[in-house]
Amino acid sequence: MTQKKSIFLRAVILALGILTLTVLLRLTWNLFLFCDEYNLSPDAVCGSSLDLGLLWLRLLAALLLLLGGLGLLFQLPLVRVVLVLSVVNLGISLRLLGTLLLFCHRQDISPALVCGSPLDWGLLWIQLIAALAILLCSLGLYFPKRAPKSSQGLRP
Repeated sequence: MTQKKSIFLRAVILALGILTLTVLLRLTWNLFLFCDEYNLSPDAVCGSSLDLGLLWLRLLAALLLLLGGLGLLFQLPLVRVVLVLSVVNLGISLRLLGTLLLFCHRQDISPALVCGSPLDWGLLWIQLIAALAILLCSLGLYFPKRAPKSSQGLRP
């Protein structure tokens, strides 16, 4: 892998980490505002106390992912850490999306209402795409493309 491509992937991971953390903080804030306005428990909206704990774990993973991306930019050997955190972030995000959709279906309300607005509902999907992109970039750093072997010693 060329040095420029490696630096580019590290910068992309950092930028997507900033985007992910920002969106997750906004969505979490809006979730708690929704719970307060409609007199609901965050456990009920998230699905269970386990999923509420996963919500906080996802925020922590996004913060650590941001710090890991910053460390990668400064050439620290954190590729495995970023890879694991990106898998955790994406997995928890998908689970919480499923419980959010299930809650909205059972209550017959729009997911945009729980997220805060249609814009925030779109930001949720952007966050999922960013989490997937971080995973793919970290896989690109972890498994660099190797040059093909030369065929000098082979005879036809």
